[in-house]
Amino acid sequence: MRRILVLLAVVALAAALPAAAQMDANTVGRVYHLKVKPGSEQAFEAGVKKHAEWHKSQNDTWAWHVWEVETGERSGQYVFGTFGHGWGDFDQPTVSGEADAKDYYANMAPHVAGFDSLVVVALPDVSRAPESMTPSALASVYTIHPRVGTTEEFLRLLGRVKAAIEKTKWGDPYTVYMLQAGGETGTFYIVVSHASWAAMGATTKSFEAMLAEALGHSEARAVTEAFDRIIKSESVDLVRYRADLSYAPAAK
Repeated sequence: MRRILVLLAVVALAAALPAAAQMDANTVGRVYHLKVKPGSEQAFEAGVKKHAEWHKSQNDTWAWHVWEVETGERSGQYVFGTFGHGWGDFDQPTVSGEADAKDYYANMAPHVAGFDSLVVVALPDVSRAPESMTPSALASVYTIHPRVGTTEEFLRLLGRVKAAIEKTKWGDPYTVYMLQAGGETGTFYIVVSHASWAAMGATTKSFEAMLAEALGHSEARAVTEAFDRIIKSESVDLVRYRADLSYAPAAK
């Protein structure tokens, strides 16, 4: 857990979300991981650009962001995501789902070896979200599995960490997500934004030193020990934003 906190760095059913991090409106996202057939990367990216043009031609009001995975078992895969939605938005998307799928199968699917999809919910109460809606150049994506029965405690700890970071103005901005569907129940994701590779190493004060400054040594130690106790497993991947493959609706 110390590794995750040095960099600092979506969910059980919505109705059961702990009071420590109630959801705001427009916090739902859909995420897709696509694995490309070996040697088809260039053709796949050309197909992605065609598909983005299709969304533009349909005047789609949803943004679709694309990242390429730089590290870990998913290295070389692509991540597609649309965020900031209410639940009802997926009942009535701004473009026809059938037409969207038809264009996807025509331009992208021939080059895809496999994919999976997730539904996530952002938790703004325990996040220190970036000011800009445009994704950062790089992001560290931490996948965290707290032990069964510790979700509410985990969220309270994240709230204390957020308060300490805001007090000391430490580190990069981050967003916490909780898995809603598509994987192991109770999974959390912490997505830490980085402006560049250099920015990843710009923080000179350690997480422990920051926490001690904000909370005092005894309380800081209690927080880190609590994280160590309740985290069952965690991993991290680095992703690179692909603005050239992403789609953003025209500004109003």
